[in-house]
Amino acid sequence: MNQGIISNKLYFVILILLCIGYYLLAHYVFPNAKFVIAGAAVLVIYIICKDAFCGTGWFESKTTLIKQPRVEKTGVPINDSEKQGYMQLMREVVAPASQPVLEPFIQNLKTIDDTNEENTPLYSLAEFSDQHQIPFIMGLDYRSAIEDLEWRVTTALKHNYDSVIPLPPVSQWPAKTSVSFDGVFKAYIDALKPHGFQMGFIDTQSDEYIIVVFKIAQQPNVASAIGMIGYNYIEM
Repeated sequence: MNQGIISNKLYFVILILLCIGYYLLAHYVFPNAKFVIAGAAVLVIYIICKDAFCGTGWFESKTTLIKQPRVEKTGVPINDSEKQGYMQLMREVVAPASQPVLEPFIQNLKTIDDTNEENTPLYSLAEFSDQHQIPFIMGLDYRSAIEDLEWRVTTALKHNYDSVIPLPPVSQWPAKTSVSFDGVFKAYIDALKPHGFQMGFIDTQSDEYIIVVFKIAQQPNVASAIGMIGYNYIEM
C-alpha cells in the first residue's frame, strides 16, 4: 500500500482551501473561461489522485485490521490422582448401568487455566451428568427452591439405588423458601438416615451447594474420593 506524502486530514484541509480559492479567483479575479476550465482540471486531478497524496483511495481504510485467530481453551488433562478420585466417586454413587457413559468423559477431563469456575473439571462433569440425566454430582444454587432439592434427592435414590424414600413435605416451610433456609438440609438428611442413606457435600467455597447421595456405609470411600479430586467433604 502507498504510504502517501500527506495525512488524510491534511488532504481534506488542502482540498477545502483549493475549492474556496478556485471559487474566489474564478468569480472575482479571473472570471474567464480558460481559467475556469484550468482550475476545474486541477481540482479534478487532485480529487482523483487522492491515493497518491495520502496513501488511501476514497473507499478504503488506511489501517488494515488483522483478524486474530481464535484461541481454543484446550486445557491440560487432570492428573492421575484426580482421575482416580472421580472414577472412585462414580463407582460409589452411580448405578453400574450409567457408569460406561461417564467413564470416557472422566478419562478426558481437563483443567483449564481460567477464573471461571464453570470450566473446572468438577463443574464440567456435573454439567455432562445433567445433560445425560445421570444424578451424580448435583448442583444447587443457594436460591434454589426446596422442590429442586426434593427432585435431586428423589432422582438420585431412584436412578442409582432403585429406592423410594418419604421426604419432608415442601409445605412444612413457608412459600418460596430456598434450600439455604435454616434446617432444610438437616430435615432431608434426617429423613434419609433411617433408611441407610446419607447426603454429603463437596465444598467448593462458593454460593452453590454440590451434593452427592449415597449409602451411609459408603461414606469413607466417598469422602476419600472427594479429597482426591481436590475438595473437602462436609456434612450438615
